[in-house]
Amino acid sequence: MPQAPLGERLALLTDLYQLTMAACYFDQGMNEEATFSLFIRKYPKNRGYFVAAGLSEALEYLATLHFNEHDLAFLESTGLFRAPFLDYLQDLRFSGEVFALPEGSIFFKDEPVLEVSAPIIEAQLVETFLINAVNLQTLIASKAARSVQAAQGRPLIDFSLRRTQGSDAGLKVARASYLVGFTGTSNVLAGNLYDIPIFGTMAHSYITSFPEEIEAFRVFAKNFPHITTLLIDTYDNEMGARKAARVGQEMAERGERLRSVRLDSGDIAAISKKVFTKCSAMEIARARESLSAVRPKSTSPAPISASTMMKTPAPRRPQRIGCPRPYRRNPQTINPRTRSILSPELKRWLNSISVSTCGARGTTAPLHNGQWFPHPAPDPVARTNAPHKTTSRVNMSTNQA
Repeated sequence: MPQAPLGERLALLTDLYQLTMAACYFDQGMNEEATFSLFIRKYPKNRGYFVAAGLSEALEYLATLHFNEHDLAFLESTGLFRAPFLDYLQDLRFSGEVFALPEGSIFFKDEPVLEVSAPIIEAQLVETFLINAVNLQTLIASKAARSVQAAQGRPLIDFSLRRTQGSDAGLKVARASYLVGFTGTSNVLAGNLYDIPIFGTMAHSYITSFPEEIEAFRVFAKNFPHITTLLIDTYDNEMGARKAARVGQEMAERGERLRSVRLDSGDIAAISKKVFTKCSAMEIARARESLSAVRPKSTSPAPISASTMMKTPAPRRPQRIGCPRPYRRNPQTINPRTRSILSPELKRWLNSISVSTCGARGTTAPLHNGQWFPHPAPDPVARTNAPHKTTSRVNMSTNQA
């Protein structure tokens, strides 16, 4: 059964004070345009950049925001809100505009990653959701990007689902890490939703379910000869490596190939060196090939710059995105990986509207006192003195890693 659009399902996913402030604005007839800026005030220790993520979810929410009858009935039951304000919410749709860095862009402290300009009631009501969507996914993307850089070309797989803070976070971690260069994920639902390659091997519970460790290896190799990776540290690392090498020989005789072995506990770096050394001493060529993934590199490649790591040049200005007006980024400049992991709902929305290169109203705006404005740029003094022109400066730095 198809779900309701994101903005309708999660219209109440906001803080109560957003609604009470909106009700006061409504009571006073205050609905002039306001601009809310989302940025990070400072770097965590030993950090020097962030990677933007979460824009897809943010746009989908804004494009489909709608308070349904169940939402309004709940708000009425609280006894806090008057009927005229609830009637206003019933017809409310987001009519503002968004400046945002494309997902996967590198940005720095005090640089807005997303800005919303809208009538103040709308801008106030969406603030909580936008911070929530961008904060977590930017945190994960920034950490994952550092991991990709440290791996220096080695493949990385997201296996975090069992330890993430809930199912929603598990999906977002898989998406954000793939966005910045991870090879895939163990999360099958994320693979289905976002078209991310999925990976998996076996757990210690599987090994201990068989009378002999090598029997567990052989059964797995028989059923999955094309993805055979053997977990060798259930009992003894070196003995596990010997048994994996024997299974690798048996597979080679059948025209198959043992892809690799896996270590899941202990001092991974030290143990991996011992495992490789043991296989080298045994002079089993195919086992050496299958275990090469854990062999330490003898030389260090040249450092990878942040922009090189991201595969595409990092834009230095946010793009203006009309929402729910046409998506104004040139499709040719959207990172293909980002486009491939848009949610199905947002894909349908993008396909249903016209897509064009940025025009006069969609061009990158000049920088004025740390804020981006549309062309022509307003006079900063006039903007400051205009009634109810509000700029919210949000600090997201607390949990960035």
